[in-house]
Amino acid sequence: MASSSTTNTSDGAGKPASSSSSACPRGHWRPGEDEKLRQLVEKYGPQNWNSIAEKLEGRSGWCCWLNYSCVLIDFDFFLSL
Repeated sequence: MASSSTTNTSDGAGKPASSSSSACPRGHWRPGEDEKLRQLVEKYGPQNWNSIAEKLEGRSGWCCWLNYSCVLIDFDFFLSL
């Protein structure tokens, strides 16, 4: 029997490893996470994304910034009309 080298294609949780990096690996933000993000931005300011991300399990500073700047700010604008 010949041995072959195999590559682990699982992230350890049974999910296939992605070949391309995703902006936010956890996927869609839940309403509770959006609200907590708003509160953390009020507390820490809109420039301390890594500090904010430490308070949101599984989210990076990049994900927090992306969700806040692309989703929450635009949404808040339309709510104010």
